[in-house]
Amino acid sequence: MVELQILNKVLKEGNLSLIVSNGLTADYFINYKEEFEYILNHYNRYGNVPDKETFLSKFQDFSLIDVTESDRYLIETISEEYLYYKSVPVVNKIAELLKTDANSAVEYMLSKIPELTSSRLIEGVDLVKDAKLRFQAYKDRSTKPETSVIRTGFAELDEILFGWEMGEELVTIVGRTNQGKSWLLLEFLKSAWKQNKRVGLYSGEMSANKIGFRFDSLMNHFSNTNLVRGIDEPEYEDFINWLSSRENSFIVVTQKELGGRATVSKINSLIEKYELDIFGIDQYSLMADERCSKGDPLRLQLAHITEDLFKTSTRYRIPILGLVQANRSGAKYKDEEGTPELEHVKESDDITHNSSRVLSMRQTGAGLELSIKKNREGRVGDTLTYFWDIDRGQFKYIPVHGDAVHGQKVEQVKKEFKDGADVF
Repeated sequence: MVELQILNKVLKEGNLSLIVSNGLTADYFINYKEEFEYILNHYNRYGNVPDKETFLSKFQDFSLIDVTESDRYLIETISEEYLYYKSVPVVNKIAELLKTDANSAVEYMLSKIPELTSSRLIEGVDLVKDAKLRFQAYKDRSTKPETSVIRTGFAELDEILFGWEMGEELVTIVGRTNQGKSWLLLEFLKSAWKQNKRVGLYSGEMSANKIGFRFDSLMNHFSNTNLVRGIDEPEYEDFINWLSSRENSFIVVTQKELGGRATVSKINSLIEKYELDIFGIDQYSLMADERCSKGDPLRLQLAHITEDLFKTSTRYRIPILGLVQANRSGAKYKDEEGTPELEHVKESDDITHNSSRVLSMRQTGAGLELSIKKNREGRVGDTLTYFWDIDRGQFKYIPVHGDAVHGQKVEQVKKEFKDGADVF
């Protein structure tokens, strides 16, 4: 019916804007393909839509009807019918393949997804008519910032970044091997959890228990060495009892729980199941690309993964934080040469292109050096330094050149932080 309605509206109004502006082709007009092509050919040859008399002389059985439905309704309906028409043979073939080869069925399904989703109605945002929606977003950011961002947990970093955006936010943290990237990621996620956010983490290497011990150290500054070795830590049992009574979840999955490497689809399922507010990935190279073909280079796989993760962030309106290693040239850096640059991201420049923000980190003689290499929301190039007791999960900001920060001087910070523990 909708095909007939659209053709009638085109004939009545005498223009093709409804068809052209929405990308409709003859494939959408399954029952009226010949009529559609006649109108289009007439327009291309004579420069106008045929009038009703000319059209009816060719198609005497065509029904002329009054159409009062909106353009939006007509386009959404024909797009839905077209998607159904295209999906039925795909679903049938998948069902047949599943009987003999599930892997082939999944590969076929994934290959058809771009083709099917391309038929969806595309709409833009009217910056003029939708201005009040933008103003409401502005008001929310000023009066209820917790609904638009999640604080990083580092006050000095928040002054620059404002926080992790709730959507369209893929944050990549780059560092060399054994520099503490996993610890830093967990610190960011712990801070989100303390803001009553529901947190998810995929760890491609560590067990959930080891991550849990690190979480406990970051939360309450227990010695991680003591927790891992079973050495007595006063008040640890009381902390565990308190933690067990909390409502917001911190979900950890590893390759063991997933039966293999994480994929973007599996992460999407976890986000939906637990209604997560933020998700961390340790690390991109330990994920599997669902779009790759046999023999595709790792560079292309990582490009696919990060592109799809950014789409996940946009779809669910949550920030996603992921880790990546510096390549060999970045790994050769000496302490005095600073943190790795964007070109040192291992395997793929596309990782940084797909990321909304890139933070680079390294261990120094004092502790942690954290640099902002990419920031779509503001300035780049800032470097922050912290004393860092990794074992007890403690960070203390070091003001630059002795400047006062929160009323403290460098020497005061050193004195307060030094408690006999090793600082990395």
